[in-house]
This record gives sequence, C-alpha cells and structure tokens, in this order.
Amino acid sequence: MSDEPYVSNYRHHLSPPDKKASSFWLVARGRRLEFNEPERRGKVHAFPGITSAQCEEPKPSAPTCSSPKSPTRLPTGVDGGLATKIPLGSRKAVKEILLDQGQQAGIGNMYACEALYRAKIAPNRAANAVTSTEAAVLHGAVVDLMAAVIASDLDYTDVMKVYRKETDPAGRAVQVIKIGGRDTYWVPEEQR
Repeated sequence: MSDEPYVSNYRHHLSPPDKKASSFWLVARGRRLEFNEPERRGKVHAFPGITSAQCEEPKPSAPTCSSPKSPTRLPTGVDGGLATKIPLGSRKAVKEILLDQGQQAGIGNMYACEALYRAKIAPNRAANAVTSTEAAVLHGAVVDLMAAVIASDLDYTDVMKVYRKETDPAGRAVQVIKIGGRDTYWVPEEQR
C-alpha cells in the first residue's frame, strides 16, 4: 500500500523498486508482501497447508557458498583450497576456470570479475600462465571479496570496484569483453 512504509532486507533498497514485483501475496488487512529480485534468478516456493509453526527455525551457521555439482564449499574462513584447484595446465581463460562450478562453487560472473581485478590478473589470461603465487593471491581475493559482500548485507556500492562500472577507483577505464559468453569487466592497465 502506498501509505505504508517500504521495508526491505537490503540496505541498498532505499525505496520500492520501479518495476513490478516478480511475486506477491495479499496478506492480512489488504497488505501486500512482494518479492522483487532484479536479476530474476531468485525463486519462491509455496507450501500450501504448512504453517509457520510447523517449520523449524534455521540453525545459525557460517555463511557458505556451495554448488550441487561440487562438494567444495567456500565459507568466509576458507583455507587455501581454491588456490590448489585452479587447473594451471589448462589453456582456458582463468575467468572461465573461476566460473566452472565443477571446479569450485559460489563464484559467479560478478565475483569472478571483481576477484580477478583485486588479484591484478587479466581475465583472458590462460590458466596455465597463472603462477602458484598468483593463484594464492587470487584465492585470497575471492575469500576477501565474499567476506566483504556478506558483511555489506549485499550492499554492493562500496564492494564492487569494476563490475558494471566505467572506471575503477583510480580513474582507469574499465573495458568489457566476452569470456565464456559472459560480459567481463576488467582494467587492462591494472590486470596482467
């Protein structure tokens, strides 16, 4: 309702979304509960006949990222596992390796671009050209980035430095190329 305050779980939602909600429910006294996820990847599941009293409260745990294809998990306190999982013998672009959910879980396009920027590694560089030292730096960048995103409550304003930007924080031009069919944001002056 227009006369009621707008409430969101995310700090960066300061006002209601301009577009229509992807799902909504009419709840008590004509109020409307909306689900709006701009990238349209979120899903809503309804369980008719199940009351909230029948549901268990989720147990608190460390946030993790996982994939059904891979047992690898990336909790915020992860060890050096990712650094050893980058197949250094591959001629594929290092960004393609990061996006391969069979290799490691939880690194999507946005995070791959940002982690490579933080590690100063060109996304189109062949994985077999990445040294073990650079792989360790990349691992640290992934872990730090994931921790920063979680700590920001998904407010990407201060976390993302190149993704969908025209310049990086130092004023260098961000270029967009396609790798693995995905837009890839990077700074050639900074990333080698």
